[in-house]
Amino acid sequence: MSFLLAVGAGPGPATGFKYYKNPGAFREYIDTGNAGKFYGFWASLVNAVFAYLGTELIGVTVGEAQNPRKTIPRAIKLTFYRILFFYCLAVFFLGMLVPYDSKELAFANAASARAAASPFVVAIKLAGIRHLPGLLNACILLFTFSASNSDLYIASRTLYGLAEQGHAPKIFRWTDKRGVPVPALALSALFCCTAFMNAADDAKIVFGYFVNLTTIFGLLSWISLLVSHIFFIRARNAQGITKDQMAYVAPFGLIGSYIALFFCCLIALTKNFPVFTKGNYGAFDHKNFITGYLVSQPMQFIADVSLMRNTGHSNLPDLHLWLQVHHEIQDGSAPRSGLLHGQGRN
Repeated sequence: MSFLLAVGAGPGPATGFKYYKNPGAFREYIDTGNAGKFYGFWASLVNAVFAYLGTELIGVTVGEAQNPRKTIPRAIKLTFYRILFFYCLAVFFLGMLVPYDSKELAFANAASARAAASPFVVAIKLAGIRHLPGLLNACILLFTFSASNSDLYIASRTLYGLAEQGHAPKIFRWTDKRGVPVPALALSALFCCTAFMNAADDAKIVFGYFVNLTTIFGLLSWISLLVSHIFFIRARNAQGITKDQMAYVAPFGLIGSYIALFFCCLIALTKNFPVFTKGNYGAFDHKNFITGYLVSQPMQFIADVSLMRNTGHSNLPDLHLWLQVHHEIQDGSAPRSGLLHGQGRN
C-alpha cells in the first residue's frame, strides 16, 4: 500500500521523492549542517536495532522442529526475505510518504503510548484515506498479540533450558502433560506487566531505560553468537570438515561474520552517543550512560575474553564438533555419528 500511495494510486497525488528535497531526507540532530544530518541518521540507525532483535532466536526452535535440517535453513531464508520486504522496503516507502517536519508526525511522537504513534497511520492520514487508519490500528493490535505470543514462547523456553542445565531454579524444569513449562511461562508473563509503565509519564522514563538495556543486551547476544560462529568455522576448518558435510552454512561464511561483528561492536559502542552531548538533561546524561555502558559492556568484555582464552588456536583441533546421535531406524542399523549443526559422517 505504501508503494501505491507513493506512485499516486491513492486519493492524493504521487509523492515520489519530493520530500527528499523539501524538507530533506535527513533531519538535523544535536548539531547543524552535514554533521547534524549524520547524527540524525546514526541515531535512527542505532535505535532501529530494537526492531530487529529476536531474529536470531530461530535457533531456539531447532529442538522442537520435526525435521530441523530441512525446516530451519528454509526458515532462516524466509526470515531474511521478510526483513527485507516488511522492514527495509516498508521504511523506504514510508520516507517517501511522510516528511520529517509533518505536524501529524509530531503528534504521533507525542502519542507514543497509543496506536496513533504508528508512522503508517500518519502516512494514511496524509494521503486522505478515510476510516483506514482505524483499520490499521486494529491490525497493529493483532501484530502486538502475535509478537507477544512469540516472545513468551522464546522467554519461557530459554528459562526452561537454563533450568535444564542447572543455571536456573529447578522449579522452571516442570512441564505439564503437553510439555508446556508452566512456571517458566508464568514468570515470563509477569514481566509483560512492565508494559503498563508506558501509561504514566514518570514510569515511561524508566521503561525507556528498560528498552535501552534490552537493546544493548540484544546487541551483545549478537556479538556472542558471531564470536561463537567464527570459532566454530575455524575449528571446522582445523578438523578438515568441509561445507558439503553441513546441512546449512552461512552465505557469507567467515568474512560475513567478521563484518557483522565489526558493525555490532560499533553500534554497541555508539548507540548511546547522545549521552556525551548537551541536552535538556545537562552536559552529561549519566542515567542512560549507566544503562547503556556500565551495566552491560564490562559483562560482555569478560565473557568474550573468557571464550577466546578457552578456545584459542591451539585448542581448535580438539573442540568437540561430533556427537553420537542415536537414530531409530526401522532396519535396526547401528547408531551413527552426527556433526553438530550438520549432516552425519559417511
